[in-house]
Amino acid sequence: MSEKSLVVKDNRLVEASYTLGLTEQRLILMAIAWARQNEIVLTRDTWVELRACDYSALYGVDLEVSYKQLSAACESLQHRQLKVAGIDRMTRAPAVYVSKWVTSAIYVKNVGLVRIQFDAMLVPYVSDLDSHFTSYTLGAVCGLSSNYAMRMYELLAQYKKVGKRTIMIGELKDYLECDLPSYERLDNFKSRVVDAALSQINELTDITCEYELNKLGKRVVGFDFKIKVKPIKSRVIKSVTATKGKAANLPVAISLSERSMLKQLV
Repeated sequence: MSEKSLVVKDNRLVEASYTLGLTEQRLILMAIAWARQNEIVLTRDTWVELRACDYSALYGVDLEVSYKQLSAACESLQHRQLKVAGIDRMTRAPAVYVSKWVTSAIYVKNVGLVRIQFDAMLVPYVSDLDSHFTSYTLGAVCGLSSNYAMRMYELLAQYKKVGKRTIMIGELKDYLECDLPSYERLDNFKSRVVDAALSQINELTDITCEYELNKLGKRVVGFDFKIKVKPIKSRVIKSVTATKGKAANLPVAISLSERSMLKQLV
């Protein structure tokens, strides 16, 4: 698996509401890229195999640390849920589908191998897509060290051909499941989430983005994003180690097991 490996997601999954820790997010992206690279049409019974050595190489993480991070993510990922907007097949009314990411996950000790099975409801959103999808390479996001930056990147990359996107504040908070009381203040949400994420995106990915506040009278109701794709010759994809000094300033949501693991590494 390399930086050129392609991640493809249904647009409904890009706009789903969920929270994943950084390692969990990376693991899911690698799983999607693995299936596509190996030309496998995923089913609920497919076992996706991921290796710590690939994780280490992609994200610039020491191999021993990769073992610990993948072990923790393998456990915590089984408890993560997501909400996808859709239409109820019986009534044809708007509905919200609630699903787990994986039904099973195995971490093989001393080998650095993870095996996961995607939840049956999730499979159509990550496999055999021919329309209404967003795609990018793993290399486009491997330098990002904030899960908010990763989610923001996908939401912007979805519209990179259009060059602009308006997202209401409530919608963006729903996408990110960003409901901390401190983020009720716009200035806090803007500086700690949006601006912090865009700082990484602009420096480390294949796009740049700036925004203007969308106002209804004097009230700010959303963000008008302007998105540009960087010329290929000017793209510099940096490893996670390049952002090591900045990571402490970014609001990264991590699981309890990841938090415990990180304490052991300090």
